[in-house]
Amino acid sequence: FILGGNNGFFSVYEKTDDRKDPYMHIKTFYCGRETFSSICCNHNDEQVVAFSKNCRLLSFPLGSVDMIDESSAEESFLDIIPGGSHEGAIINTSVCSQKPILATVGSDRTVRIWNYIKWHCELSQDFHNDEPTCVALHPSGTQILVALRERV
Repeated sequence: FILGGNNGFFSVYEKTDDRKDPYMHIKTFYCGRETFSSICCNHNDEQVVAFSKNCRLLSFPLGSVDMIDESSAEESFLDIIPGGSHEGAIINTSVCSQKPILATVGSDRTVRIWNYIKWHCELSQDFHNDEPTCVALHPSGTQILVALRERV
């Protein structure tokens, strides 16, 4: 089984035949400052997918856990949705008519440009002090308009 927690804590255990100690600790890793809220592995126990409190969906190769060095384990965690996702609700969207891109505004004060064919976040802009409320893409996909609470 796999155990994940605060500060990137991620620990792997294996089932044994010993009745006194039915699970043997294999390795413990740390993945940055992520806090894992949900962890699941596939049916043949070779791949783990973890969802963090920062709304990151991460993949980890459990089949090669013995060969991974604990000091470089963070590099083994791969983003399933590169560029991340919004932390909270999506407030507004805009779709380009000539390119496969979609713009979203989130309650986390970010604007993201997605390629909806590759399902990949192409660009992300964080508006720390401003609050974006609306977004519009030009039909050609070369320009974007972002409306903020106080200005455009």
